[in-house]
Amino acid sequence: MLAIPRTIVEEIFSEARAAAPRECCGLLAGRDEAVRRRFEIANTEDSPTRYCMDPKGQFDAARKMRGEKLELLAIYHSHPASPPYPSARDIQLAFYPETVNIIVSLSKGEAVGRESLRAFRIAGGNVSEVPLRVV
Repeated sequence: MLAIPRTIVEEIFSEARAAAPRECCGLLAGRDEAVRRRFEIANTEDSPTRYCMDPKGQFDAARKMRGEKLELLAIYHSHPASPPYPSARDIQLAFYPETVNIIVSLSKGEAVGRESLRAFRIAGGNVSEVPLRVV
């Protein structure tokens, strides 16, 4: 189970709303399945249905994680108009099976009903949900 501070969850939703209708993305770092830090990374795709993290932003975040003795726990991105479930592209591009993938949905459609956040592990094309605890 991944524990995320409520303030970080609120920051992610705020970032997603500000980026809409484009996807936002970033990294979450911490220790022992507890998120302690969020790194907002620019989406170089500038797209409502795709994201690609800026390489320099990823490098800077990795350097800060090392300096703070944190580990990468999750990759997050938003789905501005679709449910919080990995798309076919998300599944295809999931390169780190040990890392949690968090999807923030801003969709208020019938399938979701409200903004929401869900977490998944994606390995070998298989998707399994990971429980989240907001603390």
